[in-house]
Amino acid sequence: MIGYKMWGTLLAKAFTAAGIVVVIPDTRNYPLVYVQGMIDDADMAIGWTMKNIAQYGGDPTNIVVAGQSAGGHIASMAMFRKIQRKIARENAIAAAGGLTGAEGGEERKRILEDENLTEEWLVSDLKGFAAASSPLSLDTLITQSFQRKGFDEKMVDRMFGFEKDLYDPLLTLKEFSTVEERGKFAKELPPISIYHGTEDKTVPNEVSEAFYRELSQVVTDEKSVSYVTYVGWSHTDLTVEGPMDGDHRFHKDLFDDVNKWTSFQNLTWSNDPRVHDRLCPHFMVKLSRLLNPF
Repeated sequence: MIGYKMWGTLLAKAFTAAGIVVVIPDTRNYPLVYVQGMIDDADMAIGWTMKNIAQYGGDPTNIVVAGQSAGGHIASMAMFRKIQRKIARENAIAAAGGLTGAEGGEERKRILEDENLTEEWLVSDLKGFAAASSPLSLDTLITQSFQRKGFDEKMVDRMFGFEKDLYDPLLTLKEFSTVEERGKFAKELPPISIYHGTEDKTVPNEVSEAFYRELSQVVTDEKSVSYVTYVGWSHTDLTVEGPMDGDHRFHKDLFDDVNKWTSFQNLTWSNDPRVHDRLCPHFMVKLSRLLNPF
């Protein structure tokens, strides 16, 4: 409801100092759109970046997607939807291959031209994905958290277009039940890192743990999936209070992942105090933690 792109400013400040081009797209909020519309926005933003980032000094072959809180949820569902559509397209083409003559040719042509099965970018084109403090499972823990924040179940259902289960990343993973299906899904995924503070009261870190366990069952290569926790950090400490206080642990961990995932050369973490020093007195950061509704 209140997501805003400028919450990524401090991460962008740290990354641009290291020579990385950062794009921070916005998505429309509820009630202007349901979650489906937000996923469409993320989808278009990633596609736009791939097409246009070279104009801004970026490399379209070395793109990493990262999202904090709802941003991580929305981006993950944009990726998963892409993979689901690609697999559906491949299965449909394979089925059409069993048809003979003109009938088979027409069916394959229809599939290739079907906008619902045609994608402008592929998840496999991404070099990595990072989710920080994100609701990667919409189970009871998240429902209870929403209720503590004053959102009743009906409002949450409306936010998700009355189809919440369709937009649950954990449930999406569980849909791939056979070894063959999980293999196809895992093949398309880039390396994934999940980050979470242990004192997150908005999205409990147990949510990320549950998603990580399920993802580890799908992606058997341990090097492709990681889960990092920050003891004592809240929902927004990773991207707001921490950097404001001069603590860039999350930014540095993500930077190291970007370095590992991409083929960039000579990327070096900046030690410029103008970038990484505390931005306000420590007592003000402590006070903000008490006042922050997250």
